[in-house]
Parts: sequence; structure tokens; C-alpha cells
Amino acid sequence: MSTQYYVAVIVYQSTSASPNYTPLYEECITVVKADTAAEAKSKVEDLAKHRSTQYQNAAGQEIAWSLYQIIDISPMLADSFDAVTEIYARHFRDIEAYGQFETLLK
Repeated sequence: MSTQYYVAVIVYQSTSASPNYTPLYEECITVVKADTAAEAKSKVEDLAKHRSTQYQNAAGQEIAWSLYQIIDISPMLADSFDAVTEIYARHFRDIEAYGQFETLLK
């Protein structure tokens, strides 16, 4: 099997026991080099474990970041990187719902 690139969409969540804390979510698009889809999944799971952390923020709240969900792991759309390379795409029908999530949408 030949090595190829996969794209993982990973969502992390911050939590705190503080009563006034509002959870924050982070969506990461990560490129993974692997020989198989199973190897790519294993690498993404390892990455997520290593990204888990805890710290005290400026407000004195104890914050914990951890994996919320691995949304997708798919082969990269292109086989290699060029000056411009499309790595991932997804389709949807409800642009209003997308606008609720994507604050950069104008």
C-alpha cells in the first residue's frame, strides 16, 4: 500500500467546573500522512489524546481541553501539494444553518 494524505476534521471542547463558564469549541482541519485509512485514524486518535490539556485561565477558572469528536477522516482530494491545493470539501443545502455556525460568512 502506498502512502497518501488524509484530511481529518476534529472538534475539541473546553470545559470548566466554574458556574459562569461557557464552553468553547475548536474545529481543526489536519492533514495526516498514512498508508491506510486505519493508520490515519490511529494517528488522529493519538493526536487528540496529546492535545488534551488543563490550565488556569486569567479569570482563575480551571479549563480543560479535550476531544469532542472526530468528525471525518477522508483521503485528501489531491495526491500532492502544489502552489494551490484543495484538500477537503463538504456539501450542504442549508446556507442559513451554515451562517449560524460560520461567523465569517457575509
